[in-house]
Amino acid sequence: MQKVIRFTAFSHCDHDSQYLLSFQILQTSVASLRTSRTTEFERALFQLHTQLLGIAQQAIEPFDTSSGYNTNMTTSRSSVNQEFLNFLEVQARSQTRILEAEVRAGQELLRIHKSQHASELAALEHEATGLRLAKEETERLCAELRANLRSCRNELACHVASTTTIKR
Repeated sequence: MQKVIRFTAFSHCDHDSQYLLSFQILQTSVASLRTSRTTEFERALFQLHTQLLGIAQQAIEPFDTSSGYNTNMTTSRSSVNQEFLNFLEVQARSQTRILEAEVRAGQELLRIHKSQHASELAALEHEATGLRLAKEETERLCAELRANLRSCRNELACHVASTTTIKR
């Protein structure tokens, strides 16, 4: 015994013609999307339209009594599943490429930061060495000035003492 399943809302002839027109439009869009699946959006849209077309076909086609479903639907479902698997595989490959590119960019950025750090460290060490030399030179000059100041004080004290003795 064969069963025919139809939507009850489409029992009126206007609804049937609208449904068939919608079904034909869906078939046309699936056919056009099948040839132009270049972007992820188009692949997802193709997947959605294919699933909707399968549901619509299942709703209007008679069921086989021995297996419980139409053999055309089996091939349609397997092709839909294959398309979905292909979509997932392409998505995974593109995500892998993106992640690999991000890893390479991160490694390059790390290398750049390391080289900048090494050059900054070398410049800071060079500057620190220069500052140490300047400090030592300043300390040497300061010690010379102190010695000159002491000798000047001693000479001044001698001159003041001799001037005082002369005045007396």
